[in-house]
Amino acid sequence: MSNQITTQTLSFHGSDLITLKVEDVIYTAVRPLVEAIGLDWASQSVKLNKNKVKFNCCDIATVGADGKIRQMLCMPLKKLNGWLFSINPEKVRADLREKVIQYQEECFEALYNYWHNGKAERKTTVDDRTGLRDAVNMLVSKRGLIYSDAYHFIHQRFN
Repeated sequence: MSNQITTQTLSFHGSDLITLKVEDVIYTAVRPLVEAIGLDWASQSVKLNKNKVKFNCCDIATVGADGKIRQMLCMPLKKLNGWLFSINPEKVRADLREKVIQYQEECFEALYNYWHNGKAERKTTVDDRTGLRDAVNMLVSKRGLIYSDAYHFIHQRFN
């Protein structure tokens, strides 16, 4: 692997996920992903190391926050869904099931969109935006703001 590594940390459902681009291949660091889901790193590490060929896992040297070089187990982004869907939600602790399913359904798309579209946006439904509409309507009626200013205020305040 070349020395040219581009690293991006992305926030996904409150967890920071690390992605790297090496020689035009996008990788994701596996340990932060495993820990974000709430799975046991030791057992997933064994599984991934036994199946390195299947998931194309490799160790990539990265510089930690303390300035030390560490090897990080990574897999190509294109293999992420394969690994995520190898986790059976029925076989994990009950308190982790929803998070496993959430990552299976959304994680790959978010990381892919970030690298290929420059941003990861979550599509929302009309029902998902009810709180936003209520907040905007309250600002318009109580504070006398125009709608565009109210939306701007909400987006600026809550991102």
